Amino acid sequence: MSKKIDTSMDISSPEALLRTICAPDVLPDEDADSFAYLRQALFQDLEPKLPYEQLLAEQMVALEWDTVRYRRLRDNLLRSEFRTFAKGAFVLGRAGPITGYRVDEKYDAQAQDLVAQDRDRRQSALNILEEKQITPSEIMAKAYQSIAKDLEVFERQIADAETRRRKLRDDYERVRASRPKQVEDAEVIEP
Repeated sequence: MSKKIDTSMDISSPEALLRTICAPDVLPDEDADSFAYLRQALFQDLEPKLPYEQLLAEQMVALEWDTVRYRRLRDNLLRSEFRTFAKGAFVLGRAGPITGYRVDEKYDAQAQDLVAQDRDRRQSALNILEEKQITPSEIMAKAYQSIAKDLEVFERQIADAETRRRKLRDDYERVRASRPKQVEDAEVIEP
């Protein structure tokens, strides 16, 4: 049985092939343009010249993208749990999840407002919490405690990615330092 070759890959140049091979899949909540901007910024900084430098640079871009992804996933998980515990603060007057009965939509909206970008909405929700003598830090601490084991997975992935990034950058710098030096306008002196 023969394996089919993926002919959709861009192999028009070594650079295009490396870009295609190393690029991570973009998830539904991610933006391909953001990945392209990250790649462009890192390539401007790294200035890879040789094919192996380009491969290492592509791997650094993919690794950085993964790190950003792990942070975003971790933060979204924590934000979701924060909202769950915030609903408890609005309904019960204490930070915690609500079980056993249906929550009025206004409490869902207040919990959402706590993490909203709109300052007025956030301030309004903070004012309600203040009346109940509950701080957002208290809610966050209890939410974090509730999912600490789940967050550990992301924390390990982030730490591992950062370690790999440092090693990859060291490798890149060694390869770059071994690049042949060009001597321009040298004069050859015969003995």
